[in-house]
Amino acid sequence: MKMQWQVNRARLVKKHGIWVPAESSGQNRQKCDTFDGCWGVRAMARILISHRTADSLEAEHLASDLRAAGHDVWLDIWKIGLGDSIVERINTGLADAEYVVLCLSSVGVDAPWISREWMSALARQLEHKGVKLLPVRLTGGDLPPILADIQYADAVKDYASALRAILNAVRRAS
Repeated sequence: MKMQWQVNRARLVKKHGIWVPAESSGQNRQKCDTFDGCWGVRAMARILISHRTADSLEAEHLASDLRAAGHDVWLDIWKIGLGDSIVERINTGLADAEYVVLCLSSVGVDAPWISREWMSALARQLEHKGVKLLPVRLTGGDLPPILADIQYADAVKDYASALRAILNAVRRAS
């Protein structure tokens, strides 16, 4: 997987038991071409958040926390603007993602858009195409039967632990 190396000289703060940059705007980040001589180097993963519209607030909260931890996060309400092709923007987001966070919902994950997103990610994962599906029980619900063997993070039970689990999964793979 391609990772983008970045330098972050921002002050760190503890959020949900995890040290993250105090500023997530990116203004304190610079590209770092080499490992040697870089201060504060860390990998930044490309993460797509797949969620139901009913869970938009919770999904945005999660996306903000992942972004604050230094990752490049794709969230529909941030990336699809007025007049944009929805299909084109989602396709680009999925093609660029190294991780797809599937937000399990109390209203299910069988709606057309979310189904296409997680099924696409699963197919690419099984074909070793450089993407990993990370299920998170965001507002409730259960895994689809085909994903029953995949460990999920439970944000309903403990949001901070679920966030740590996502960050650890991303860190472990890089």
